[in-house]
Amino acid sequence: MSTKTNIKTEKSNELYKLLSIVYDDLLNIYTGYNIFREWMKTPFIIDDFAYATDAHMLMKVPKKLTNVTKEANKNTRESIKYLFDNIQLPLNIKINVAELEKQINTIPLVNEYSDIDIKGNCNECDGDSTVRWEYKDYREYFDCPKCNGQGRIEEKHRRKTGKKIKNKNHLFKIDGMLFLEKYINNLVKVAKKLDEKEIVIISKMQSSMMVKIKDAEILLISKIPTENDIVVFHYA
Repeated sequence: MSTKTNIKTEKSNELYKLLSIVYDDLLNIYTGYNIFREWMKTPFIIDDFAYATDAHMLMKVPKKLTNVTKEANKNTRESIKYLFDNIQLPLNIKINVAELEKQINTIPLVNEYSDIDIKGNCNECDGDSTVRWEYKDYREYFDCPKCNGQGRIEEKHRRKTGKKIKNKNHLFKIDGMLFLEKYINNLVKVAKKLDEKEIVIISKMQSSMMVKIKDAEILLISKIPTENDIVVFHYA
């Protein structure tokens, strides 16, 4: 093998190492965790691709571009396969990343609270107003002690974390679907990290959309419309 060939091979290997670091970092943006979904805590492999998901967003990358080694279990494989088997309505919508970032920066900051969800519902009872007590075969329901059985917590009684976050009522509307700022902000992060000027929407389903950024494909779940929605970006 010639010296030139050796140098070319070494450069190619070095490039893959750098790319794998980048894609590993990006996959970790899309991981999530709760006690019922521990498998979402880290990226995983299914056949020739690496995946990461938090149940609302999912990233798919060729595994050769990552350092991911954990194989998905049977249930995970079936769930992911179902998602991709049901992709329909091929699209080719290109959106400028700089424009998305500009609109993200217009969204006002609000206080973050630790005891409510995006809708203002109590985190302890999930807005149901009741909590369950169990002992052996006995089961009783009581008014939630945190929200006094209201299901919601008044603003003056909410527990602030001390942080400011983007107002979650400000949304992005793309081809008739609503998306949270967090989802769009993550797309911008990926595009900037991969030095891409545009994101490309490649397909659409009933309640989700698939975006392609270089070698990454990202699935986003849309938000159900409410009367409090404020659309800051509209791409028909």
